[in-house]
Amino acid sequence: MNNIRDSISRGKSILVEVLPPRGPNIDKFMKYCLKLKEIGINGLSVTDMPVGRIRVSPWGVSHLLLKEKIDVLMHYTRTNRSMIRHESDLLALSVLGIDNLLVLSGDDPKGGDYPFSTKVEDISIDGLIRLIKFLNEGTDLANNNLNGKTDFFIGAALNPYSHDIEREIEKAKAKVDAGVDFFVTQPIFDTDKFKRFLDRFTPEKPLVVSIATFKTTKQFFRFADVPGIEIPEDYIKMVSERVDDEYTRNYSIERAIRNLSEIRNIISGVYIIGIVKDLEAIRKIKEVMD
Repeated sequence: MNNIRDSISRGKSILVEVLPPRGPNIDKFMKYCLKLKEIGINGLSVTDMPVGRIRVSPWGVSHLLLKEKIDVLMHYTRTNRSMIRHESDLLALSVLGIDNLLVLSGDDPKGGDYPFSTKVEDISIDGLIRLIKFLNEGTDLANNNLNGKTDFFIGAALNPYSHDIEREIEKAKAKVDAGVDFFVTQPIFDTDKFKRFLDRFTPEKPLVVSIATFKTTKQFFRFADVPGIEIPEDYIKMVSERVDDEYTRNYSIERAIRNLSEIRNIISGVYIIGIVKDLEAIRKIKEVMD
């Protein structure tokens, strides 16, 4: 089973981001994930302690989701593992059948539950991608032979809205050279700017575009303040003038569908950010990709 890999290759992937629970009771989490399976999404993207807040480790819930025949794209973060832990964890993921990875640096722990926790800088993002590709060939960076080959499918982040476009393009090219299989963008709110970025850089790898919807105005403005997120002024103006939760929800769904429809033919899939658990919105977005 690899619905994610197949659907990305066909240009029709629908992924939904989910956050593991904050404690050991996973009942509500699993019920929600099973509802998403019923909708017909291709897979769930399982986060790894976003904004430095402690949650159940993504490999734990990813393993349980696979048992329910739900394919997963697991976030795999760079800065909370030493070099030897990277290799050991990657081999364990392969043993558990968790083969789709979104390789990220990870959020700074200083903003999370344990601000005294330290980041680990043993390896760069492109170095980590290269390590994973070595494992796929049956060896590692230290030139040790393994007793088999892994089969990882590797995604990496791409930010078309970076304030330093040249630097972003350089980083993307380094990821391509290291062997990345596909990219997942930051949330797209401005399709014109997205298209202009692609005019300057075509990754030559499948491109999955993130989109976001909101249930409340408070959620919208909290998300708008996240570093690296760029929301057009007209979008902010529309929400600011009404300050109405129902309007914000409906407008955000309408805007997401409109944006997705405009770029549908140049992307390989959609990645729905897990801000809210809005099954109706996910169904509507899925219709655009079908």
